[in-house]
Amino acid sequence: MSISTNLLNALSTENRIFVAFSGGLDSTALLFLCNKAFKQKKIKSLKAIHINHNLSKNSDSWQQHCENFCRSNNIEFESFMVKVSKDRSSIESQARQARYRIFESLLNKNDQILLAHHKEDVFETILLRLFRGTGVDGLCGLNEKRSLGKGEIIRPFLNLSKSDLKIYINENDLP
Repeated sequence: MSISTNLLNALSTENRIFVAFSGGLDSTALLFLCNKAFKQKKIKSLKAIHINHNLSKNSDSWQQHCENFCRSNNIEFESFMVKVSKDRSSIESQARQARYRIFESLLNKNDQILLAHHKEDVFETILLRLFRGTGVDGLCGLNEKRSLGKGEIIRPFLNLSKSDLKIYINENDLP
């Protein structure tokens, strides 16, 4: 199954589509694919969402990279800044909770937000949960679809590897 087939099978053609866009390899491939589908009128709406956690000295340059990529590809873009306390434990958990609150606030009924998690992310999630002492329910990894507020989260790349995405990025000469 091709990368674009994975994506199109997961999308609603009638509702708003948001892509969580960090500017990394995975989310760049996802946003580029969604933009192709949008230009071909296979989806009716597309907007890139970037969350700036302010956790790195590079956070602002990453946000600028995302904005520039969207501008040059004529993709609607919105960024949000969140505060994560470096003094508290589990910075990753705080950042994830802040992201998901923003995602949930954006979604109307049946809207979809796409996340670019892939096979290696599933493995990493299961390992982290094991180290934290999760129960049996935590061992299932990431779900391809789940509800969030009025809409849903979609992870169309879960059966693809990072190397599959690298090949796609290289074939399409993406930054």
